[in-house]
Amino acid sequence: MPHVCHHTYATPRGPITLAATDRGICRVAFGAHALEGHDRPTALLNDAATQVQQYLAGRRRAIDLPLDLQATPFQRRVWQAVMEIPYADERTCAQIAAAMGRPSAHRSVGSAVRACPVPLVVPVHRVVRADSAAHAEEGRLGRALRQHERRMVRQQAAGPYSP
Repeated sequence: MPHVCHHTYATPRGPITLAATDRGICRVAFGAHALEGHDRPTALLNDAATQVQQYLAGRRRAIDLPLDLQATPFQRRVWQAVMEIPYADERTCAQIAAAMGRPSAHRSVGSAVRACPVPLVVPVHRVVRADSAAHAEEGRLGRALRQHERRMVRQQAAGPYSP
């Protein structure tokens, strides 16, 4: 098993715990969590925390980090499809399944979304149920992140404030 380091960082939305191996980020958890491995910030974890802070401040639309994920090929395909959802947009599990050429696999897509260990890096908050309810495991946080993205788009479209 690869060596894992983790650290909890403060963000405007509360603490976030990030974990990584030497190969990449392997876990993102909202809140302070005691994860397996050593509680030690590394250059990769610090870079990840910086990117999360930039995303939350509206200065970044995607978090671009190397990943080290244990996943099935199907989960990897779903997570890649989720990463292609544009900022401030959303898709249903059925839309993702159809785009993957597996229209009847919408429940399996939902399972893969819920199993994603790196929310934000893989923006699972952009995946909603057909009734637009949050599908991502963070629920209210997922809604808040979608609202945050839409607000950032509106603010950027309005341009800088001038009296």
